[in-house]
Amino acid sequence: MKLTYETMLTFMQQYCEDYSRWCNDPESISKLEQYYTSDFATKAYMHLEGKPYPFVQNLDQFKNFISKNHTDILHEEKLFPMEILIDERKSKAIMLLRVKKTVKSSGEVFDFDAIALYKLALDGNNTLKIKSLEIFTDKPSTLTQWVKS
Repeated sequence: MKLTYETMLTFMQQYCEDYSRWCNDPESISKLEQYYTSDFATKAYMHLEGKPYPFVQNLDQFKNFISKNHTDILHEEKLFPMEILIDERKSKAIMLLRVKKTVKSSGEVFDFDAIALYKLALDGNNTLKIKSLEIFTDKPSTLTQWVKS
């Protein structure tokens, strides 16, 4: 597979759809693993109580964080890409996202905007994956009030 604009764009669109569908369901959340390299790392620019800033996680930590916060606390999280910019040369995708999260216990809805920088790579099987994610939000303090750290 060659990393082309079209391939990367389609991959990121499918990722947003699958993330929105699978991250909220304990039975299917593990399906998201197909999108990440084994050395995946994420850096979130938000303050979580008791955690360093920025909040950095490897793949196992990220999976645990998503599982704990999405299936236990959230009723749903949905990603709505408003803009996707692709840089073939650097194997990067930048997304302007609208994110909607609904808390199970209160039904409270958090809508916020985020900018996400994805580094993409081909794995050993020549499959497109996400190697890293850096995310910046417009309301980090509102976003983190419900998070289990």
